[in-house]
Amino acid sequence: MGKVRAITGVGALLLFILAMNVVAIRRDAFTAAVLWPLAGAVVLGLLSLALALVDRAGKGAAERKTSSLGGVFASFTFLGICIVLYAFVSRWDQAWDLTEEGRVDLAPQTVQVLQGLTQDVTAYGLFNTDIPSDQRELEVAREKARLFLDKCAKLTPHLSVEFIDPQVERARLQALGMTYADPRGTVALKAGSRTRTIPLGGGKAQPRLEERDFTNTLINIMQEAQPKIGFLAGHGEADITRPEMKGLSQFLAGEGYVAESLAIRPGEGGIEGDYDLVVINGLNAEVGGDLTLDELAALDAFVMSGGRVMVLADPQFADVPGTPRKRILDWLQQRFGIVVGDDLIVSRVDDRLGRVSLMSDADATSVFRQVPVPDVDFAGCYEQSNPITRNFNKMIQLEAARSVTLADTLPDRVTGNVIARTLPYCFAETNLLALKQGAAPTLDPHEKSGSIGVAAAVTLQTEIPIGDSGQMKAARAVVVGDTDFIKGDSLVLGGHLNFIMNAIAWLTEREQLIAMRPTGKENQPIPLTPADETAIAWIAGMGVVQIVLIASLVVYFMRRRYA
Repeated sequence: MGKVRAITGVGALLLFILAMNVVAIRRDAFTAAVLWPLAGAVVLGLLSLALALVDRAGKGAAERKTSSLGGVFASFTFLGICIVLYAFVSRWDQAWDLTEEGRVDLAPQTVQVLQGLTQDVTAYGLFNTDIPSDQRELEVAREKARLFLDKCAKLTPHLSVEFIDPQVERARLQALGMTYADPRGTVALKAGSRTRTIPLGGGKAQPRLEERDFTNTLINIMQEAQPKIGFLAGHGEADITRPEMKGLSQFLAGEGYVAESLAIRPGEGGIEGDYDLVVINGLNAEVGGDLTLDELAALDAFVMSGGRVMVLADPQFADVPGTPRKRILDWLQQRFGIVVGDDLIVSRVDDRLGRVSLMSDADATSVFRQVPVPDVDFAGCYEQSNPITRNFNKMIQLEAARSVTLADTLPDRVTGNVIARTLPYCFAETNLLALKQGAAPTLDPHEKSGSIGVAAAVTLQTEIPIGDSGQMKAARAVVVGDTDFIKGDSLVLGGHLNFIMNAIAWLTEREQLIAMRPTGKENQPIPLTPADETAIAWIAGMGVVQIVLIASLVVYFMRRRYA
């Protein structure tokens, strides 16, 4: 009887495994190829169970006791399996993000914006439900968008998600004020009467909802007004219309800023145009470089009325030192206490002249320990007391930077910090004319050395009241000793984008946007045929289980043979 029971038990197991394999391959449980083996497995399993009960009834007390202990052990094993299965079922949406570009975890800025919502927003997924079999990438895009939006909705009670078929529910689409949906998929965000759409096609090889597009659209739809930024032109600056500034222009528009060129016209009473921020992105010595007295007076009047200013200045390699840009730099020191050095920062450990790297505190401390510098105090590259660089953990690489520090005594009503500084093994070479002629940099006794500031942020309390609040308007300024890090492809390297956008957010009082932004890195997708998908699903599901089972059986029989 024991042999018959073993045969029926093994037969039931084999038929069950066969049925599960057919389900994994055909993806349909209600077919004859599945139901017949499953029925056979049930019949043989019941027969094996009946034989086991009969066999147990004929055993002695000692054998029944041993069998009971085995039953207890099997029960605990089954309970453990159930606990593991419950853990997987209850935590099915948890994941570890091991992807290079961070596809699983939401970026800190996305989380910050979602948790800061105070108004209800509805995200509509506009996807066709009738998708041709040869366009499965559209189905994948729809399901990925659904998973992403559901993940976002868990972070805030103010975001709801709904999916609509634009071909079936055209009347509802028009009632929502949406007249067009990308055939490859569209996500629309609606807050009150404002609606913004995100086409998933957008020239991509495969349609997908990018986190950066979603976050920027959410930022845009939630703001009542768009901050206006004027990029000064007319002195050789790299204003926002230049080709190398196209990337920054797109990112500014993505976060809801209006950026345009600005020319200060003397005699017109100052800076016109209701700008929230004026940016001076470099001053070219070969084109005159400096601001005129009238232009500087207009800029000063703008600041003293509570305006904000950002200055990015490269080292000055001029044949006549001190002539270009001196007026604007003197004004920065007198008005804000920001000292822009007439120098080039040189790193003792970098082979390329002028290049310096700023790192996170953890990385900088590790590197600093490897390159001992005696008698130098080092507090990290990024100032933790300023919102711009608080918890900043990305690398910034400056190809040619000049020092930016604060005066020993700041002007009245001015407070601020040096927010970015180099590693401790640098010095500021002041003989730029000699460098231009090919001489090697050397540290002189009067030159700065150690950890040198390259960016500063200050606040100036003006005498202009804010309505009847009893408070005064505060002017703000950020100065950085380099311009190359925001030009062209350099903008998206390391922490360059986050640093400049965080600085602009602080200057325009949009501190809720200060965070690490989502990446826009895309990997080329690998298209799979139906056979490929079936093979991967079978290997990941039934294949692995059966390999483990076969290995266990081999070990069991080998041990029985040689025991």
